[in-house]
Amino acid sequence: PIQRSVDRYFTNRQQSFARLVDILTPMKERLSEIIDIKAAELPREGQPFHFKTRAELLGLVQHLGNESNRDKLLRGYNWSEEGLNSFLLKMQQKEILTKQDFDFVQDLWGFYESIKPVAWAAHKAMHGYRPLEIAAAPFKTIYGVYKGGYVPAITDKIQSAAGAEMAAKMMFDEFGERGSFMFPTASNGFTKERSKGFAAPLAFDLSLVVNHLDTVMKYAYIAPTVRAVARSFNREVRTVMEAAQPGVYKDMIAPWLQRTVRQQRNAPSTNVVVRSFDYLAQKLGSRLTAQYLMLNASSALQNVTNLFPAGTKVGARPLASALGQVLSDRAGTTQFINERSVMMSRRSMLNANNMRTAAEDILNPPSAFEAGERWTLNYGWFGFNGIQFFTEKVTWMAQYNNSIAAGRNEKQAAEDADSAVRLTQG
Repeated sequence: PIQRSVDRYFTNRQQSFARLVDILTPMKERLSEIIDIKAAELPREGQPFHFKTRAELLGLVQHLGNESNRDKLLRGYNWSEEGLNSFLLKMQQKEILTKQDFDFVQDLWGFYESIKPVAWAAHKAMHGYRPLEIAAAPFKTIYGVYKGGYVPAITDKIQSAAGAEMAAKMMFDEFGERGSFMFPTASNGFTKERSKGFAAPLAFDLSLVVNHLDTVMKYAYIAPTVRAVARSFNREVRTVMEAAQPGVYKDMIAPWLQRTVRQQRNAPSTNVVVRSFDYLAQKLGSRLTAQYLMLNASSALQNVTNLFPAGTKVGARPLASALGQVLSDRAGTTQFINERSVMMSRRSMLNANNMRTAAEDILNPPSAFEAGERWTLNYGWFGFNGIQFFTEKVTWMAQYNNSIAAGRNEKQAAEDADSAVRLTQG
């Protein structure tokens, strides 16, 4: 059940990011445009607030689609309603904010609204009720009245020490003792009723939509299943397990569930300083791996030996038959497999995060160095990945054929084949 929930997560995440990219693409050039506007009507620490890019200005506008965000915006920055309205009117009259900009923000509000139902359904499945919703408020412009909508009221950790403290507290709650260690789950801050007393400067970073979308997808599609599995390890079950192997649930099963729901290979540290070293080690490791495997023929050819453990699982003859099947029609076999297995479709992609990356590149355009670095990490070890994907396809087809011959239906045979690949290919 967990693997099926992860498959649903990847499928729906890819589709949702594709919709987001469709919204962002027409605004690609405008979002990166430097506007360099100092808003005297919106003072910050005695100085006019400085909007460097159009994206940052639209990051302000996105918080005006409901009364809750608008109130937090004004109180967090200690701005007046009159000052904010005067500034916005001036931006429209000078055609710095145009109809295209407001249409874009309304599309963003609509996008946030479109992903809400799956998260709300997951919340009800796990907790028995739907959280309170933030009602949209009409937003008036010289181009007409917009419906308004919801965006996450995320605080700016740079502008506010209180915002940084709140973010640290949320991180502690998620990972620490008060977190859901016994029942691991994805972050669910977006489903909680907002605190009317707390106010700190809100973030104007449009790129936060990327992480928010990923969080919603994990919460909606993975968290309910992981929580149900975790609940099956009740006190009686854990007592028996502890008697046989002390610490097996706390030290092995629970961390695995946490990593699964967050889709992380390693659990991040709860210590801020150590977490920065974790990030450095991860980056260093990926670069060293890419350097070693790039155009390394011997390492690539070693992946052929992965067929030997596959043979112990599916049998030598079925494996040989599947090898001939794949070699005779590689494109057709790949299509056949990908149509039946979300897992294999994802594994065969050079970059399973391609739609997310496209959205990030529009909101935060990479430098030439960053683009080159990404290309190297994605394609530098194409030989290694190519042979790895080849052995996985052969293994998958062999087990699929075995299961069909044994009377299993197509769906069951595909699940058997996915399991064979995970067990023998990693």
